[in-house]
Amino acid sequence: MDFMSWSLNAPSSIVFDNYMQKTNGKWEIIDETAIDGWGDTDRNFFHMYEKYHDKIGDFGLHEFGVNEDGTIYDYRATSYLILNDALDDLQMTVPSSLQYLMETYPNINYSIQPINFGQKVDKFLHVNRDSSIPTFINHLKTIAELYQKRWPMINCIELDFEKIYTLNEGDPIYDDRDAEDRTVIGNAVGDDWNVYADFVKRVKDEICIPLGMKLRVNMYAMTGDFNPHYYGWHDYKTLASRTDINGNQAIDEFQIMSYDFTYAYSAPGPSTPLWWLKEILNHVDDSLPNDRTWIGNAGYGRRWGLDAGQPGSAVTFHQLLMWQNGMYVHNHSGETDWIWHNQPWLPFAGFNDESSGYQVTYPHLYDKFLVNFADVVQGTVNNTTYSGNDIVTSYFKSQQPIFTNIRGIANNAVTSGNIASSYTGNGEDISGDYLGSDTHFSGAYRANKAQYQYDEPTSACVPVPDETGTDGNINFDFDIGIAGNYKLIALVHFNTYANNQINGTLNGTAFTIGGDNIEEWWPFFVDKSAWIDVGSFDFQTSNTINLSPSSGFIWGFVVCDDFDQNFLGGTIEFDSNVQPYYKRDSNGEPTQASIPENVTLTGEILRRPPRPAIIFEDTFSHMLSQEDAGFNFTTINYYMNTQDYWDSGETATYYETDDAYACTDSLGIQRIGFSDGTWELQENGTVKGVPYDVGYTSQLVLYRKFSWAIQVRADIAVSGTYPKAGIRVLANEEGNGNEGYLALLDYSQNKVVFGYENGDSFTEIASEWMSDSLVGLKGSTTNLYASIHKGVAYVTVGERNYITVDMPQDAPNGGAYGVYITDGEVELSLFNISTLDRWEPLEKMEVEVDGNVYEYGEVTRTYEDGSNISYDDYGYLVVSGLDIEGLGQPDPDNPENEGGSASLDFSQDFQNIALAEHPAWQGQKPIRVRMKDAGIWFTQFYVGDSEGFSVAYNSDLTGFIETTNLLFEHNCKGIAMWTIGQEDPLVFQYLPS
Repeated sequence: MDFMSWSLNAPSSIVFDNYMQKTNGKWEIIDETAIDGWGDTDRNFFHMYEKYHDKIGDFGLHEFGVNEDGTIYDYRATSYLILNDALDDLQMTVPSSLQYLMETYPNINYSIQPINFGQKVDKFLHVNRDSSIPTFINHLKTIAELYQKRWPMINCIELDFEKIYTLNEGDPIYDDRDAEDRTVIGNAVGDDWNVYADFVKRVKDEICIPLGMKLRVNMYAMTGDFNPHYYGWHDYKTLASRTDINGNQAIDEFQIMSYDFTYAYSAPGPSTPLWWLKEILNHVDDSLPNDRTWIGNAGYGRRWGLDAGQPGSAVTFHQLLMWQNGMYVHNHSGETDWIWHNQPWLPFAGFNDESSGYQVTYPHLYDKFLVNFADVVQGTVNNTTYSGNDIVTSYFKSQQPIFTNIRGIANNAVTSGNIASSYTGNGEDISGDYLGSDTHFSGAYRANKAQYQYDEPTSACVPVPDETGTDGNINFDFDIGIAGNYKLIALVHFNTYANNQINGTLNGTAFTIGGDNIEEWWPFFVDKSAWIDVGSFDFQTSNTINLSPSSGFIWGFVVCDDFDQNFLGGTIEFDSNVQPYYKRDSNGEPTQASIPENVTLTGEILRRPPRPAIIFEDTFSHMLSQEDAGFNFTTINYYMNTQDYWDSGETATYYETDDAYACTDSLGIQRIGFSDGTWELQENGTVKGVPYDVGYTSQLVLYRKFSWAIQVRADIAVSGTYPKAGIRVLANEEGNGNEGYLALLDYSQNKVVFGYENGDSFTEIASEWMSDSLVGLKGSTTNLYASIHKGVAYVTVGERNYITVDMPQDAPNGGAYGVYITDGEVELSLFNISTLDRWEPLEKMEVEVDGNVYEYGEVTRTYEDGSNISYDDYGYLVVSGLDIEGLGQPDPDNPENEGGSASLDFSQDFQNIALAEHPAWQGQKPIRVRMKDAGIWFTQFYVGDSEGFSVAYNSDLTGFIETTNLLFEHNCKGIAMWTIGQEDPLVFQYLPS
């Protein structure tokens, strides 16, 4: 196995020249003690290189910065160009330390490494391309020729171009991408991945081949084609596809930068977790020549502050040993200087991290929990995994109701006539947390209309001769202590979108539950039960509630003075135990250290920007617990398939299909439903849609029309020769599976299309060519969005909006939504319908200790006129729009409420968030953490010294071996360690010469 590293920690000329200089062509030590004054990394770098040079195969000179105009500067002295004004000689060279190493150890392969980071890459590759690339080619070729004359051991150009986003053709390029007042200075000319690949080929053809040098390219770590999308401009297959002027693969060696899975602003963790490295290597197997591919490894570690969410800072192995031996304590940066605390100087053990082989150390931590070991106290808490870690979350909030002064409970239903029932096996037990004492509801009941059957002798429809031939009736008789005006709260079950209303009377006064009284985004459809505030009524000491034929199910009622549905995420509890550490006293004897004055309670948490309030969401895999693979989803009522339907009644209506009479109400026989075709459950938990035959269509549509602003998301993988698949929008004609608008991925044209279908006719309204990456993603899962807001349709794929178009004047105000396929197959893994008229925050948390409640995370948001955005009864933000970016101002009375953009305030990664600070204690104490909002991901919980505590992850020999074992399995060229001077020195004893 080969080994490679870089020159980041090489001593500067000023430092090195005090130790060694070249005199009369010979390198001589002039002050052997000078090296003792070098920094740790400089000294470690030089010692390791001198001692283990025979184990280094390749070495990169990380010294050549690239300007946006193509000129090349000294990466250490950024204001100095490397070439002179005449462009025929070097005015800057690599430090004398590197000159010494090249001349002393010439058997190593050395490379010139041009470095171009961030937005300079955009300006270099797109805005200034016509001049910058020729300038770069000319300068780099001249530099390489001059270097080779002096140091012929330099035989490689190693391109190190990096930025963390990908531009598509036409995307704007900004003067400063991160500035609020940024301005557009140009647009991407071509897709980034092709532009970069073509540039790389030019470097090979115009520099490397004429000078007899090889070309190596540093590439981001990716786990699939264009995955992650922001690194897509380093797409492996695109870069590997280019050939040089001699017909060979243009890139001679590939170097995968697989050493920054975690970074300064990420959650703590190893730089290279093994599960991630395996995914990278599998993608390398599929994309690159393994025997010419280097895999990166981190020789350093990183330490993240946990007391105030400080970003991670690089930690060398030498520094880690200092932490572990109690030679460092925490400090904080003040306004003018460092703040030093009176922390005890404590030694700490490093533990092995099984996911990477790294050492993980927790300076000044007093308790730690993995959240899957916490106790669930209230609400719904879901356990899952993300990036190899166990997490808890609340996918959705739940009612955790608060009843004030319960006056009576009606939970004994007396039924007669035609009754439907559900959950009567075990009923519903409502805990004392809500009702004051455990209360049992025997089942959910619905009063149905009487059923009729056709009587041949009389040619008439007559009631069925059993209880179903009588209208259903549900009666609740109950007493309360004192007559008065109180609230009536119903416990209901609306099992489909069509079954959403209950009709009844209270002591003769009529009321209606649900129906038009509930919003389209009412979040409890299909749930087993939900509480609804029916209103305030006058109650007697003895009361009767009577329910007549309805569509919804009832469990029972509660009468109370007041009611708060308390719609929240889940609450978990940690049983903390804080104990003092031991330290050495002045005589070297162990002595008990003091407990901190205050402890900080920190969670490793991923909070999110607000999302459109979810009306309906299906991931389909839940059906695997009830049905076998092959189950057709159109048989479920809420995906009602197109069919003939009638309500039972006294009218005899001839039904031609059965050549018989049906007993209907006055509406007769109707066509209902929108879904058609076959939508089968797969063993992997997805659902596959297949049309009846070539030229036919198939669609899975939720059986409910919506009139509010709607966004639909479908995660689909489309396959077939020329398939068209996407989202059905505003289907309006029940019983017709071929009517409504369509947002399509049309692979017969490689276009994204929006149009209207009615029967066999299709009218295209707008279309755009697919990007090359989207074309290449055929067969892979793609996130497709279709939105209708204020008369405008939007079609978005991933993060790219393809179509924005006004809806036709005759478009309906409402309709049904679903997923569509023709001439192929589509595999659907997620289907979501949300309203754009309400936004759900995913940010608020609470911590409770000793009865003290600490709130965290609410962002203050305001409209442009300065008025606050309010919440509705479900905690949704009352705002309508495609997004809510830009809404929000800082709250001067609460620094936690940062305001600003509702999206940009949130990281896309886990963060160490200090949720609360509390006086320290010794011994056990329960700590409750409540995720007030849904969608908060929570993986670890810490209790540490408020004056500073942290976590460090460092690769060592064990981690290095774990990485190299995988490289052997995949026959890679070697391991590339970033970088000498930071590593565990034992790795060199493991490496072969």
